[in-house]
Amino acid sequence: MQDDKSDPLRGVAGYFSERLARYGETPRGVDWNGAESQTLRFEQLGRIIAEAGGFSLNDLGCSYGALFDFLLPVVVIFEVIPSQQSAIIRYYIGV
Repeated sequence: MQDDKSDPLRGVAGYFSERLARYGETPRGVDWNGAESQTLRFEQLGRIIAEAGGFSLNDLGCSYGALFDFLLPVVVIFEVIPSQQSAIIRYYIGV
């Protein structure tokens, strides 16, 4: 069996899966210190994208997909952690 040092994604997946289970599809559930901090960072990223023009963003490891709200209408979500994939589906589709 591999430990977290030989498989870094395993440790990251475990950490974020625990956060999601504890706090749900909220900023705290993906390790932001709150909604205000998450929103501020999304707004800053939005400014960079707007200034760049013709910009595309691939949000790998997007947690439950909250950045989607700031990047409509063109967003593709790719998440490798199964619990986070389910969270995205619940958050946006309600399944």
